[in-house]
Amino acid sequence: MALTRAEIQKRSDEKRGMVMIGIKINQVSADYIRAAAQAAGLPIKGLIECAVREFAENHGLDIPIDNGTN
Repeated sequence: MALTRAEIQKRSDEKRGMVMIGIKINQVSADYIRAAAQAAGLPIKGLIECAVREFAENHGLDIPIDNGTN
């Protein structure tokens, strides 16, 4: 049985531990994120991942999440 493109992508995402989260932010914030990512030479995903980790560390947040890549 042939898999659809959506099924193939879903399996691939699950295998790699990827999930989709969607947020709505204002245009100015979106532009700022894009510009910061470009200036840092990172994809937006990488910038957000780094910023969230750094925020947690700088604010002493104890977030017990370990997916094996930390």
